[in-house]
Amino acid sequence: MIKIIRILDITISCIAIGLLSPIYLITSLWIILNDGFPVLFNQKRVGLNSQVFVIHKFRSMYNNPEARAALKDYSNLSREEMKEARSKFKTTAIGDSRITPVGRVIRKLSIDELPQLFNVLKGDMSLVGPRPDLPIQESDYSEEDWKWRCSVRPGITGLAQIKGRSSGHINDRIKNDVYWSKNLNLFLYCKVLIITPLKMFKGIN
Repeated sequence: MIKIIRILDITISCIAIGLLSPIYLITSLWIILNDGFPVLFNQKRVGLNSQVFVIHKFRSMYNNPEARAALKDYSNLSREEMKEARSKFKTTAIGDSRITPVGRVIRKLSIDELPQLFNVLKGDMSLVGPRPDLPIQESDYSEEDWKWRCSVRPGITGLAQIKGRSSGHINDRIKNDVYWSKNLNLFLYCKVLIITPLKMFKGIN
């Protein structure tokens, strides 16, 4: 079953990248014209078996010191140090002053997530799974839940996203992530893939 899902990940990603190539080009040019380089936002995240990888997104935040502070590497901290750092960590929110005008649009349309299709091709991610957490977010989980969370590939979309698109309470997101990890199957994978664009369209309207 895992092999079938991996084949679907690769096949769908290749097709999507081909079909969406004009959007990749237009978005890249728009970002450059609005706020210069770089086009991509690259950051360390935690994946399968707790392996750290670099996630790719279209950059949606200003290229200034305040925004770059969000890119700090927390991967080498102890669990206790992570808890302390997590209490001071500022996540992005609606109306965040660090987000560019272009960023507001591509976030609303989820276009900023499209470069992650290349993460899927590389095997860092799946199309469906828990969202890839920053190393610092390990402190949000119990040790057991974190092990479950890291027992599957993280995804571009997942149960938490179709039930609230990341806007829900952290505990609800964790419950959905752990449920996915414990109940991963082809039916659930296809269900999330089908519901995701419907949720996105509803969110736009």
